[in-house]
Amino acid sequence: ISGSAHLVDDARRRARMWNPMVAAWLPDGLHDPKLTLVRMDCVDAEVWMSGMGLTKLAWEIAWNTGALHVEDMGARQHATLH
Repeated sequence: ISGSAHLVDDARRRARMWNPMVAAWLPDGLHDPKLTLVRMDCVDAEVWMSGMGLTKLAWEIAWNTGALHVEDMGARQHATLH
């Protein structure tokens, strides 16, 4: 994914997005100075679609003996985002 990222200073949005999962990473709470929201305006993206499944793909990459080629990993798709 490519695009531009911007810092967002919006207390209401931070409060709306706050949940126990976020709290686990930020024990100092909602007003932790390390808490920063980032907005990304996406322009385009590429994804690889593989019919072999994540487990087989990971296995092939981990135990690659040189037989696996990029072409074998599936089809590449490009998307322009608006």
